Amino acid sequence: MSRKYSHVIVIGVDGAGAWFRDADTPSFDRIFASGAVTYNALSSKPTISAECWGSMLIGVGPEVHKLTNKRVSVLPYPLRSKHPTVFPKRKAFWLPR
Repeated sequence: MSRKYSHVIVIGVDGAGAWFRDADTPSFDRIFASGAVTYNALSSKPTISAECWGSMLIGVGPEVHKLTNKRVSVLPYPLRSKHPTVFPKRKAFWLPR
């Protein structure tokens, strides 16, 4: 079954694992009941913050985006990268015309 959404909110929590499934979170439970949720997704290996967030937001693996926790703490991701993040692609929808 295919559903169309007029708005999308992405909630990402680093290191939560299945905590949301196992903890008492009635507000999140209501959101998850009418949206999309997974407790088994793995964005990349190794499961290190910069590598995983980079893979989710850029759409390529760590071997391509080259992000590490040390690197992201000192260097911004290039705005004109060969592999852009999802943010410039969505920027046109955020700004008034």
